[in-house]
Amino acid sequence: MKQVVIGNFMNNIIWLASYPKSRNTLLRSILYAAVNDKFDLNRLGEFSPSFASVASLQGNGHFANAGDIRHHWNSAQRLISMSAGAKHKFIKTHNISGKFDVGFFPLPEFTHSFIYIYRDPRDVCISFSKHFNLSIEDTITEMTDKKNVIARKKNNTMGEFISSWDQHVMSWKNNRSRSLFLKFEDLVETPTVKIREILDFCSIKSSSSVEEIANTTDFKNLKRLENQNGFSEKSSHTDFFRSGRIGQWETEQIDFSKLEASFSNTMELLGYDI
Repeated sequence: MKQVVIGNFMNNIIWLASYPKSRNTLLRSILYAAVNDKFDLNRLGEFSPSFASVASLQGNGHFANAGDIRHHWNSAQRLISMSAGAKHKFIKTHNISGKFDVGFFPLPEFTHSFIYIYRDPRDVCISFSKHFNLSIEDTITEMTDKKNVIARKKNNTMGEFISSWDQHVMSWKNNRSRSLFLKFEDLVETPTVKIREILDFCSIKSSSSVEEIANTTDFKNLKRLENQNGFSEKSSHTDFFRSGRIGQWETEQIDFSKLEASFSNTMELLGYDI
């Protein structure tokens, strides 16, 4: 993939974007397996460093409010870009894309492209509820809140502005950078096809076959690795790799009418039946 040198940095960041609990971890796992000879579930964080870790290196390890980290977005992107040099750098984010008081996120001058993975919001709702130990009602309230900022650590270093699920999806849809949109359900149903699409998009020539990558990142194997070695991103409330089923919402006695009414246009656009 061609990079453009701008001053003393490049547009070399490839964003791995998603709304929380949309299986961003699966996407990261696929990319990690593709570029490394040995797969290590607990090194996915190193593969896609957060703004919080970069901000901490700048001496900003604590924030009074969850949204304060936005003041370090620009400097963090610059540091990441400069440190990567001629290489591409994958960065996970749950942030919404667009214009903020601190400027546009993500900054085009550091952005090479992005991959956005999305999932049926009803399944997202169940997973979100389990992971953050919230009721379904409270989860739906969070998912429909256009001003929602999540921060699950006391020092607010993990603050991310996620807005509502539909606003999140459309914000990245409206981002003009080179992009690949992935439907989680397609990735599960036709993994080798979608993995090949990911590798082609990123111009990755892996020493592993797409079949080997698919087997390594299969949900059952990831769950086995979590049970065997633990997973640093696991919630204290439930296993990280809990279910992995498509359409689990259909077997639950949950009223999703408020969520469906709020997201009907975006769900229809993405091919989800209501």
